[in-house]
This record gives sequence, C-alpha cells and structure tokens, in this order.
Amino acid sequence: VLNGIGLINNKYLVNTVSRSGHSNELLKGPLYYGIVHVLATILFWLQHPAGLISCLILCIGDGFADVIGRRYGVSRLPWNKRKTYVGSSTFFLSSLLICALYGYIFLHFGCFPGLVATQFFSYLPLVIFVCTLTESLTGDDIDNLTVFTAAVIM
Repeated sequence: VLNGIGLINNKYLVNTVSRSGHSNELLKGPLYYGIVHVLATILFWLQHPAGLISCLILCIGDGFADVIGRRYGVSRLPWNKRKTYVGSSTFFLSSLLICALYGYIFLHFGCFPGLVATQFFSYLPLVIFVCTLTESLTGDDIDNLTVFTAAVIM
C-alpha cells in the first residue's frame, strides 16, 4: 500500500507484482489478492472448504490461466476480448486438479468437520465452473474479489 500511494519507492516490488510497471497498480489487483487471502484464512481456514478453494483458484487457476492464455491463447472470448478460450480452459482444469488434490489431503486429515468426501468432489466442478465464468466476465482489477465471492457463495 505504501508503495502504491508513493510513500516508498521499491521498483523491484513494483516490477515483480504489477503487470504495467506502475506503482499505483499495487492498489488494485495485488492488494485485493492479499485481502482475499487474509479473509479466506480468517473466515474459513480448516472450518469450511470455501477458503481453501478460493485461495487455490486464485493462486493456481488464475496464475496458470494468465501464463498459458497469454502464451497459447489465440481465440478470444466473445464477451471479454481480454480473455482467451485457452486461458479460461486452463483456469478451469488447473483449478479443478489442484482443488481436488488439496481437498483429498484436507479431508483425509479430518479438516472440514461434517463434510463428506463425495459431497465435496461432486460439488467441486460446479464451483470451479462458476468461478471460471465469473473470472471471464470481470475485469483484471477486480477478478480477485469476484472469484473469491463466487467461491464463497457457492
């Protein structure tokens, strides 16, 4: 935040975290990303899978979608020309795989009391699909907030 409002000047941080190289970008997506992870941890960690799922989707799904979509995505989504079919497919598949893996581990060790594995795994693809659709509909600056909200609501 201090870097984003100009009170400190750390070019390494700006270049590492922002896409544009402008420090004010740190007050948008990267700040929301941090806020979402703190909220997910405080509100849901080990109590409900929404925290785990939302963090994994943003860390893995959104990260892979950006890298793979920029590298291999040619065909753009008709409703959002900044997103590609390859990126959205990568978002869905990588999110589904990592959430299934971590879900299995967390359930195996008794986290999420009262949640049955079949319930978790049967509902997971729908949650990931809704988050994928949400990510494809929102802009880059707020997708961290909207995807988190979609995961929590689902």
